[in-house]
Amino acid sequence: MEMLAKKWNFSKGEYEDYDLPEGASTFSKDMDEIVSCARCGKQLSFGYTYTSRQIQTQGGFGYGVCEKCYEKEWKEEWKEMERRKERR
Repeated sequence: MEMLAKKWNFSKGEYEDYDLPEGASTFSKDMDEIVSCARCGKQLSFGYTYTSRQIQTQGGFGYGVCEKCYEKEWKEEWKEMERRKERR
């Protein structure tokens, strides 16, 4: 069963609907619980996830993503910030 979330589009400056991989999570009491990266679906312990800068609940809580995906989000955000500076 897929869960619906929202994903921030850095270039458009707005949220878009996003289908989460099964097992994606925003919280766990057990840091060893196996969850899915909200971006690529990779299985990892919740304690090794980073809070997504893009993929969030309808209430604004970030889902857990793996380190590689967190770095991708950060780079995408940085790239957009630099692009906006150039337009000024």
